[in-house]
Amino acid sequence: MVRSYVRKTKKGDAYTKEQLLQATNAITSKQMTLYDHINKRRGMKSTTKGRNTALSPAVEKSLAQSLTIMEKYGHGLSRTEVLTLVGNYVNDNNLVTPFKGGYPGHDWWIGFSSRHKLSLKKPQVVENARKKACDPFIIYNYFDLLWETMTDLGIVNRPDRIWNLDETSFCLDPSKTKTVGPIGQPSTRTTHGSGRDNTSVLMACSADGKKGPPLIIFKGKNIWDRWITQQSEFPDTTYAATSNGWMEREVFVNYFEKSFLKTTNPSPANPILLIYDGHSSHVDLKLVEIARNNNVTIILLPPHSSHLLQPMDLSVFKSIKTVWDQRLCSWNRSHQGQKLPKQDLSRIICSIWAQLDTKIIENGFRKAGIYPFNRNAVDKSKFDPISLSRWEVSNTQENNQTTDDQTSTTEMYNDLVIYNEASTSTCIASNNNFNSNQASTSTEKNAETEILNNSKSFEELLLISMKQVAVEKTTRKQVTSGATVITSEEVINILKAKEQEKDKPKNNKKKKQSEEVVNEEVVNEEEIQDVIDINLNQPNENLNISFVSGVSEISDLLNELEREEEDLAEEGYMFRTKNCVDDWVLIKYKLEGKSAKSLHYVGIIKEVFDGKHKIKFVKLKSENKHSTTFVYPIADDIDEVSESDIICSLPKPTIGRRGQLVFGITFSQYNLKK
Repeated sequence: MVRSYVRKTKKGDAYTKEQLLQATNAITSKQMTLYDHINKRRGMKSTTKGRNTALSPAVEKSLAQSLTIMEKYGHGLSRTEVLTLVGNYVNDNNLVTPFKGGYPGHDWWIGFSSRHKLSLKKPQVVENARKKACDPFIIYNYFDLLWETMTDLGIVNRPDRIWNLDETSFCLDPSKTKTVGPIGQPSTRTTHGSGRDNTSVLMACSADGKKGPPLIIFKGKNIWDRWITQQSEFPDTTYAATSNGWMEREVFVNYFEKSFLKTTNPSPANPILLIYDGHSSHVDLKLVEIARNNNVTIILLPPHSSHLLQPMDLSVFKSIKTVWDQRLCSWNRSHQGQKLPKQDLSRIICSIWAQLDTKIIENGFRKAGIYPFNRNAVDKSKFDPISLSRWEVSNTQENNQTTDDQTSTTEMYNDLVIYNEASTSTCIASNNNFNSNQASTSTEKNAETEILNNSKSFEELLLISMKQVAVEKTTRKQVTSGATVITSEEVINILKAKEQEKDKPKNNKKKKQSEEVVNEEVVNEEEIQDVIDINLNQPNENLNISFVSGVSEISDLLNELEREEEDLAEEGYMFRTKNCVDDWVLIKYKLEGKSAKSLHYVGIIKEVFDGKHKIKFVKLKSENKHSTTFVYPIADDIDEVSESDIICSLPKPTIGRRGQLVFGITFSQYNLKK
């Protein structure tokens, strides 16, 4: 089959379908003879000219609708998956098609995608958290909070009092600007680094286009005079240095207090509304108290929604970085192979920020729906479809919308059938509705309905692939949902409570460790370890222990051992009279030789027989002797030990992430090996 076929004749253009029907009726009444149309071999099966499609129009449209819905929910199929899906559909329903091996090829895909206006796309990657954040309940609650706050402050029509700030990173190597070159030849650009060096910059602007001095954050411990541009196009530019070059709470508080307040000049008669995302470095008790004392109200955007609601992300940063990349290209041509100095970086950023058109900033606030205020600034197509359908139903019930609105909501729920495992009947009913509208005669209508009712639909095949794996749910405490005014009294109380919790001393009774200092020249470490082993195996107050003469701290050491034994005795598991299957124990192995060292291992009892215990051992996750985390080795480590080799029983460990075993006691006094 020719992929780019162009019809060379005008066959079929000389008559309409109605005229063809009249001719068919004439033939039926034996007035004319057109055997191909009488036998339904052509003309009546398809609305297109030429041969019939391999699949009926109803089946093709059902497939196209299913693919559209899958893409809508962020789970679009690749071309290979579509061809496999069609092949499975054909084979499961024993359909006769011209497909080789029962599966369609690339030629069929070209015709199918052209008929139903489908194309292959590279999807934009969207985090699941961002997808869920596009919830109309959260977004519209944010706009309600924004309108209420702006009304209370009296700044609905005062764009100069509404501000937004955010930080972004500037790569030190150009990567976006395209270059001109010959067709079919690769293009390269010579840079200094690998494109991973970035510098964080915080910028602030108001809804009327006013710009605040930027904050440039370098990686380092101190700020040097060589990093600061002496002739900046943007006066009062601020600088900071952090260990990793990222924003930190202390830096943000200092910028807010010494730069932002100076730029905006808030007062009781001219309050400021500041909007930004809820990054951890942007929320601090000291910051909130400074803001309240200086007539600044702060609203945190809902989590993972800055791509929809933050003016800086919607228009400002894209324009700045486009010019930034062009400036870097120009600088690299005259400084080949050199790294951009920090002073030049500051100069270029300040120059771009000063020359940025104020209309770009105003467009950002307009797109975000902040000024002019627009509650419907976020298009409904950006919302998560399932959340949007719930919101539509809730809104319909509250406002008693018309029947037309309820019908549109029902249609939206029909779109969700691929996410409902019990929706097979709904899928077939939806296809039947389509068939009744698509067929032009009663005969075609009945045939298509019968095909879809008696066959395995594409929806059923997609439901199988979309079956979700059950995930164990964990409880968590919700501090706040959606947007929040962090300068409110309630949030301040929460922040104060957190600060008080940080100041409380932690009780680490179980992690106390003796700090006995023993003269290594007099006391042998292995002998002390043997004393500990004997003391734990045979807890006897009259136990006679002899050391090498000359040790002055013997009594203190024994007292420490007794205290440890009393602490361990508080836990019932430490001195069980009988060890059973699935009990965790500490095992001692005595090495042969002059040193006669003892090694200790942790394991779980798998079998008990004839005084022997079959133990499955675990190993320390790290070499740190204070570690209490163990993991199973790659190859099972199993051995048989006698009752006398078991030092003591251990508590059942808690299962950490990745199957790690965490015990609530310390093993620092034992000779454990990784």
